[in-house]
Amino acid sequence: MKRSSFKSFFKKRLDSTLLFCLFCVLGFLAVTTYQRQISYDTEQLKSFRKELKTYTAKVEAAEARNQSMLVEIQDLKTEHKALEEKARFEYKMIQDGEVFVELKTSSD
Repeated sequence: MKRSSFKSFFKKRLDSTLLFCLFCVLGFLAVTTYQRQISYDTEQLKSFRKELKTYTAKVEAAEARNQSMLVEIQDLKTEHKALEEKARFEYKMIQDGEVFVELKTSSD
């Protein structure tokens, strides 16, 4: 083998080795960046799911409250006794000739 052909062979071999190393480094960087992004997205997804559970619980509580209020409204619209009971209980209203007596216990 001639000296110039040896240099040319060595240079080609070195170029291909460097190119392979460059591709390996770039591949490694791409994979680690992708893994980091997946990790970030996973944490963000967990956070969103936790928020969703919180809001779902709040919505369910509000729906239950609304339903009980709708029942009470319907009861007050249709039942005269319910309206009278509410007025007596909440506003301490009495009829003519009645005396209102409120008894308090030690737990009140």
